[in-house]
Amino acid sequence: VTVAVLPEVEDIEVEINENDLKIDLFRSGGAGGQHVNKTESSIRITHLPTGIVVVCQDERSQTKNREKAMKVLKSRIYDHYQSQYQKEYSENRKSQVGTGDRSERIRTYNFPQGRVTDHRIGFTLYSLDSFIMGDLEEMIEALIIADREIKLSDGRFRLRRTKMSITKRVKEIAPSLTLEITAKAKKMKAEGISIIGFGAGEPDFNTPEYIIEAAKKALDIGFTKYTPASGTPELKKAICDKFLKDNGLTYAPEQIVISTGAKSSLFHAIEAIIEKDDEVILPAPYWLTYPELIKLAEGKVVYVDTKAENDFKITYEELNEVYTEKTKCLILNSPNNPTGAVYNLDELKAIAKFCEEKGIYVIADEIYEKLVYAGEKHYSIASLSDYMYNHTVVINGVSKSYSMTGWRIGYLAAPLEIAKAISSMQSHTTSNACSISQYASTAALSGGEDFIENMVKIFDERRCLMMSKLDEIDNITYITPKGAFYVLVDVSNFYGKAYNGEVINGSLDFAGIALKAGIAIIPGVAFGNDKCIRLSYAISKEDIVEGLDRLKKFIGELK
Repeated sequence: VTVAVLPEVEDIEVEINENDLKIDLFRSGGAGGQHVNKTESSIRITHLPTGIVVVCQDERSQTKNREKAMKVLKSRIYDHYQSQYQKEYSENRKSQVGTGDRSERIRTYNFPQGRVTDHRIGFTLYSLDSFIMGDLEEMIEALIIADREIKLSDGRFRLRRTKMSITKRVKEIAPSLTLEITAKAKKMKAEGISIIGFGAGEPDFNTPEYIIEAAKKALDIGFTKYTPASGTPELKKAICDKFLKDNGLTYAPEQIVISTGAKSSLFHAIEAIIEKDDEVILPAPYWLTYPELIKLAEGKVVYVDTKAENDFKITYEELNEVYTEKTKCLILNSPNNPTGAVYNLDELKAIAKFCEEKGIYVIADEIYEKLVYAGEKHYSIASLSDYMYNHTVVINGVSKSYSMTGWRIGYLAAPLEIAKAISSMQSHTTSNACSISQYASTAALSGGEDFIENMVKIFDERRCLMMSKLDEIDNITYITPKGAFYVLVDVSNFYGKAYNGEVINGSLDFAGIALKAGIAIIPGVAFGNDKCIRLSYAISKEDIVEGLDRLKKFIGELK
């Protein structure tokens, strides 16, 4: 694809390396109108008296330095038309309209050739003058997207979508490596290959019977209609009671928003707090969804590589090192996925001190709150001071505590203004969470302590078993997990070694090759730490023993 300027200005060609552009060009109206001659291999333009910049496909064009040619192009256009149009351009440029996000999509210009507007397709419509002041790159960027149609009329033209395209922000979302590894493992199992999966991100217990019975009752009584977008009054009250009993936090029902899973709660919280280019501090290792949600909100992720000697917990000093005037928020996950770390009270107080000194928000993901071991206690950072209460959005749900991952109920508690904004936004995104799941969750929060205690006891036994088996493997290290149901294991001593001729250069290679040894594990690169792999003990004791025996054998065969 080449760019040429016609007429009068000397033609310059720029190679853009796109071969699939399809363009139909027409010149209509008045005597002397020209039709563009188009063949499969090239598009030729004879004479366009208005001097439009056009994109041409020409097999005879030669590759030149794009940046240099672009600079020359703009300079030639500017020099040629400056005296004639500069004053008019400056005056008419002021007529650009649109505010906020809309202005990024819809623009209106007045130019000597006429007023050019389009409210349907979200693309700027150009005339020659819009290039003079430096919009040429934007024009070219739009044109090189395949399958667009250009129509020229009265010295202006329009870009019209003829093929679906994906937005840049969505294209940049990284696929979930956890789902990818899990899918491969399931495929191998379906083919009859023995695989022990350590990728589980959910309890392997069934939902308690009393919760299931509540869901059946909801169906029987016809509780199957819409609810308020932010959740039922009954469930909100149960959540408020839970916060008071478990965390010493007093919330009004209006400060609670119930969503379709804690991930949805996180999404809405980040969208409500983070503006474009706001910086969000994210301690690494981190749950892999956090950075993608921040990027969707057009925020900037500020990664902080925490240290194994601190159990991968962020410190006051580390926070201070990365703070800037653009810092808006910290995401804090305790108990932590993937490390299993639990912040103690003194550590949280230091973080709270930093946040208050700098005037920033915290999004506190406490979804694993009930799953703590070895005498550890969970504290909510929102409970530590009035400032933290008024600057923290607490994220929680029933998925992990009550083994209800498929029921999709998460919730958040926030300062009233934020909660109201999120409620309004959610009314236009997902609307209410499933009415039946809400009814069942109200029952869940009203009981179930025996179930949770038993589940925690079993998880703790598996945690200890996993650590004892890991201790049998040479040249690996891990921090002792005190919450959630994961162990983060450093396997970097084996990078550079090979298994059956395949060299391991990182955690993704390690996990991919380990599949061939019958083990499904999650690479640490997904969580921001390429030295490690994540193992889940939300599987049976038998599978833990067999799987770690396979891991030991696999490591022993590396050369």
